[in-house]
Amino acid sequence: MNIFFFKKRRIPTTTLQLFTRQLAILLDARLPLGQALTVLAEQESNAAFKKTLSALIENIQSGNTLSEALAGYPSLFSSLYINMIRAGEMSSTLSTVLSRLVSFQEQIQKMKQKITSMLLYPAIVLIAALLMIFFLGGMIIPKFEIIFADGFEKNSLPSCTLFLLEASQYIRNHIMTMILLLIAFLVAIKFAFTLEAFCEFFDRLFLGLPLIGNVLKKHYISQCFYTLGTLILHNVPPLEAIQITQKISNNRAIEKAMKMIHQSLEAGDSIMYPLQASHLFPPMAMSIIAIGEHTGRLAEMLLQVATIYEQDVHHRITQLMILIEPCLILLLACFVGGVVIALFLPLMTMIGSIGN
Repeated sequence: MNIFFFKKRRIPTTTLQLFTRQLAILLDARLPLGQALTVLAEQESNAAFKKTLSALIENIQSGNTLSEALAGYPSLFSSLYINMIRAGEMSSTLSTVLSRLVSFQEQIQKMKQKITSMLLYPAIVLIAALLMIFFLGGMIIPKFEIIFADGFEKNSLPSCTLFLLEASQYIRNHIMTMILLLIAFLVAIKFAFTLEAFCEFFDRLFLGLPLIGNVLKKHYISQCFYTLGTLILHNVPPLEAIQITQKISNNRAIEKAMKMIHQSLEAGDSIMYPLQASHLFPPMAMSIIAIGEHTGRLAEMLLQVATIYEQDVHHRITQLMILIEPCLILLLACFVGGVVIALFLPLMTMIGSIGN
């Protein structure tokens, strides 16, 4: 699911984000909505979005509100965006809501980039290591095999060298089988992710991973609570706010917990029961939310929890990046060093015997 306010299509997210910010500024300057949209349409360089703005202006001139006009473009504007606009129209704080939308979207974008960077770096190092294995096994080690065949008996080679030569030979002899198995594995994984039960199991398993799982869990909780708190703060009905919030989560375990909260509130029960039943939310978060529910300040408490977790996620990601980078470099260096030692150890033995 898309966690952004805007869904990526032909129009870039940055264009829509800039539109929201500029519209907020123009409305804050007391410019009428129709005139503000006309100004933005005249200066818009993206042809597709310019056409959309023209259609929005016609729709508003026909007597519709901005939220009603935006609802005609569900592929471009998310339900969260439209409902926030509707809340701003109802409370006559449209410019304020637009400013908060931009800030919130920038916040989520920044957090997503941090988590992507944290996950991307190990993936790049792993791919580099795999490419190095195939390069060494296919190009470098065979040349050493020729040297060792001419100057050494097989049983006289060190164990590490023998293991490396046999592994290289196995890779070369079974390269097509390995590629086919990899393709089959990827196809099986793709099929598995079409099954809702597997997706929920995988997402819950992902949240249980050491180090990174706790960071991702707090990120999803912060994202959901910030969205829910913002919607309730702008007078969106709690049931509708939860229904919108559960659609923005990228994790099905969190999404299921939000559905349980929706069902609980719909039945007239407390928000605390589904939070406890999900076993996903830390005790600190549940305590603060319980206080907010009893004091009638649920929106404020949700935003407070979201802020605490967001700061913690930023701090932990910074720490993990500092820790992961040298560890991966060290592992890669150990691998390369081990290959070099295994290849050159027999040669060093040969040189030593010649010297003697």
